[in-house]
Amino acid sequence: MKQKAFRVSGISVAIAALLIPGFVLAPAQAAPNLQQVRMQVMDLQGKAEAANERYNDARNRLGGIQKQLDTLKAKAKRERKKADLERLKTLGDHHKETQSIFNRWVRLRDHGLPCISCGRNTAAQRHAGHFKPVGGFPELRYNPDNVHSQCAHCNDWLSGNLALDGAAG
Repeated sequence: MKQKAFRVSGISVAIAALLIPGFVLAPAQAAPNLQQVRMQVMDLQGKAEAANERYNDARNRLGGIQKQLDTLKAKAKRERKKADLERLKTLGDHHKETQSIFNRWVRLRDHGLPCISCGRNTAAQRHAGHFKPVGGFPELRYNPDNVHSQCAHCNDWLSGNLALDGAAG
């Protein structure tokens, strides 16, 4: 039986010699040193591990960049939505927002003063009550001289206590 000669090099020769029964080297080829083959295998394993590490580092950096990109996209979407809602506000929406800020300013301005209608200085909730009602005098809605600190009882239950504060008439 004639054996086939293979022309291979390096690691392939060593692997072929170990795995293929009857493997014979061609006469021109010398058998590789087993120690050299082991060193080449270890070198290739080290290169593979380094490449894998570089790949994982790049993948992790890309993941961090993707999270930042997603965050920026979400923020831009929220800002666009906020701008769209601002553009769609009606005059009533603007009045409501302005009235809220104005009422807060009146309560801060009159902090510690008694109710303009009944004169009590209670720790009860304070309102910014209009001396002349907004329904009859819309031009006085944001006039600081027409709005004063008022106790919740006078403003809610006594319609501003108009009979006591002289506004009726």
